[in-house]
Amino acid sequence: MNAFALAEEMLNRASFALRDRYWGRWKLRPGLPDCEFSEGETGFYRMVLRSAGVEQRGASAACVDIGCRNWSYAQALAEYFPEAKLLGVELDGGRRYWNFHRRIDCALAAAECLAKNGRGARALHADFLNLTFEDVPSAAFAVFCFFFPFVSERPCRKWGIPSRYSDFRMQLAHAKKLGASEILSCHQGEWEAEIAREAYQRADLHPRESVLAPDDFKNLWPSRYPVHIFRVQSSL
Repeated sequence: MNAFALAEEMLNRASFALRDRYWGRWKLRPGLPDCEFSEGETGFYRMVLRSAGVEQRGASAACVDIGCRNWSYAQALAEYFPEAKLLGVELDGGRRYWNFHRRIDCALAAAECLAKNGRGARALHADFLNLTFEDVPSAAFAVFCFFFPFVSERPCRKWGIPSRYSDFRMQLAHAKKLGASEILSCHQGEWEAEIAREAYQRADLHPRESVLAPDDFKNLWPSRYPVHIFRVQSSL
């Protein structure tokens, strides 16, 4: 790590710690923002789930979405898993928008919107690696989703997150520890896909891989790179 990267890493560690432990935990506005599901993102994530061939499980299932951000696409999960319990987990939930609401406030609003329609949905501002069995929904079948997780240090630092959170193998291992029946992840570009393949191999997991070309999701997802989708079925 060169001097610039080291300085960036130290700054990220300090700012993330302050955001995570202090000002990101303060609620500056009462209530929750309006629930706004993104039509484009919802369509894109529907496409990802279909492409992966994930089965639509019933009421005895749970879907755990790691790195859910503001959960603007939660409607896609609710539609694809029409009876399953849903849990969104966001590490950097204390990051604020221009209206002073936090990322986790938006995710909570999405969960509340789904709950009003009779869905079991929750959102957590937490480090996934600190979650225990008590934190995840009790279910006979649990799908753990990683939509565009950090898999290398540079993008992690670019988004203001300490580089230790770029260890995807640890995320996979913890999903196994929490009893994942199925794991799904998607990654941008061949360079991230190659890192993900190695992480799955090191975690002793053997995924099925599919690819979406940029033309497949044109006008839905803002990327000019192929999206590589990995799915490990219930042989964990």
